[in-house]
Amino acid sequence: RIHLPAAPGAPRAGATTETPEVAPEAIAAQPPFEIIDRLFQHYQTMTFTRAPYIQTEFDLYPGRPASNTLDFRMEVPEARTADYRIAGLQARLRLRQSRLHGELAVREAESMDLPVRDFSTHFAVTPDALIVHDARAICGEGPQMGSILMHAAYNFSRDTINGEIRTDMAPATFLPLLRNLEFNHLAAALADFDFPDRPPFVNGTFHGRLRNRPGLWLAGTAGADDLLYEQVPVAAVETAFTAGFCATNAVLDFHPMIVTRRDGVLQGRLLLDFMRKFVGFNALSGSDPHAVAQMIHPVVARAVAPFTFNGPAQARAAGVVGFSGQIGDAVELSMECRQAGWHFLIADFCRMNLQVTDENIELTDITGDIFGGHFNGEVILHRQDSSPEYFYEAQAQFAEVDFQELMRACDARRPETYRGRMRLQMQLAGPVDQQADLGTIGRGRITISDGRIFQIPLFGGLSDMLARLLPGMGLIMRQTDLQADFTVKDGRISSDAIRIEGDVLSLRASGHCLMDGRLDFRVQITMLRQHTLAATIMRLATFPVSKILEFHLTGTLENPQWKMTYLPRDLFTLFSTQEDDHP
Repeated sequence: RIHLPAAPGAPRAGATTETPEVAPEAIAAQPPFEIIDRLFQHYQTMTFTRAPYIQTEFDLYPGRPASNTLDFRMEVPEARTADYRIAGLQARLRLRQSRLHGELAVREAESMDLPVRDFSTHFAVTPDALIVHDARAICGEGPQMGSILMHAAYNFSRDTINGEIRTDMAPATFLPLLRNLEFNHLAAALADFDFPDRPPFVNGTFHGRLRNRPGLWLAGTAGADDLLYEQVPVAAVETAFTAGFCATNAVLDFHPMIVTRRDGVLQGRLLLDFMRKFVGFNALSGSDPHAVAQMIHPVVARAVAPFTFNGPAQARAAGVVGFSGQIGDAVELSMECRQAGWHFLIADFCRMNLQVTDENIELTDITGDIFGGHFNGEVILHRQDSSPEYFYEAQAQFAEVDFQELMRACDARRPETYRGRMRLQMQLAGPVDQQADLGTIGRGRITISDGRIFQIPLFGGLSDMLARLLPGMGLIMRQTDLQADFTVKDGRISSDAIRIEGDVLSLRASGHCLMDGRLDFRVQITMLRQHTLAATIMRLATFPVSKILEFHLTGTLENPQWKMTYLPRDLFTLFSTQEDDHP
């Protein structure tokens, strides 16, 4: 029924000055009619597998929009457009006093590779606003499936939208939608999460604008149990979040965030800036440093990977890293830990600082206690000429280290034979790759006091030979000190100044040891300590004999071979087992 207005100039029944004529185009521009018009325009783009059912009844008063009424019902078995597919759609619309009320339900639908089922909502349209109540749906498939509930209101004149949302679905559900919308960095960030048992929950509010400088801002809380992030198991995560998306900003900020693992807790802040393409973080952790580094960023994981952590560790990390190298990485990390180290060098306590930039990784202020002694040092890893390969420069000092404990840690044979306190100063540099042994260069000095050096397995063959040459010598070759300056180059450790000094016998040696353990040293035994008057007199008196006490050390660290350089024939019978060595 369309109630036509009276002819021009004729009085309309019941008309007053309070009910002026309204032009048809003004009626069509009112929000309820504008929405109805858009719905029917969209309806024309649909194709149907079966004809829809429509039933409608209306009373239209062109001059009195507040008197218009509409009752509309629609059922669609299945329909498609270029963007989506729906099945089992049911819609009801009722217009009273310029307020349009509606109900909408869809059995199943799919758009942008996002499957949705059991969607339902109530809504109302007034001259001022569109209000959506209890918009519910189940999204996704299989273990990623979850529910969403939303309430929202949009004010037409102010161009403002606000509402509330609650979800309990895995982020993977939205990945196809985000990729279709070209939110690739957000999709990449969410793809790092995996929820094998139960999806996370999100409770939040939002507000924004749709037409004038469009933008959307969100705030709320989120949490999950038993998840994986970057393949790292996490027992639970709880966080508050804010987000903002507009023409000049696109940021997702988790703060505060508490991540609970079975080995400790990490708490802090994580910020993703999708427009400037970086991740910012500031965190305090008591969890496994390897796991935390992997969760933060591959750059941090690479820096921490060479180290072993067997005890508790406390770390604070802060910085920014680029999504794909668009900006320079800058990370700072400070750490205190126990039973941690590198290879067999496991410290009782260690403290260090780590700085990561786009080209360098610096480990500075490294201090700690190890094998009953102390150490300090630094390591710098850098790239040259934009090469992907890293080179390192390192320097370290060890003092008062228990030599026996050190040799036990590196699985030496018969570690109980080692004694003494060790000091070591060392500088090394080289590539960080499989050819590091050949490319490493460096120098250093090692000293061992009260070491009983002649008793260690390496000198076993020499001790046996001296005991045969000088009976009883084994009893006096006890307390000895070692000092050696060495260089590292071309895959070998070389020294021209190895000195082992004892009260009765001393040793001077030069040669090298290859990285695979092969030995080649020239060794000379002298009497008494090197820098004493008695030793000088003794060497002068025994000079003809000193040539007899020269040896050649070959073989390997596991199987050393000692040979006398000069072996007079009258001493040959003492070394019958060395027959092949006789000149």
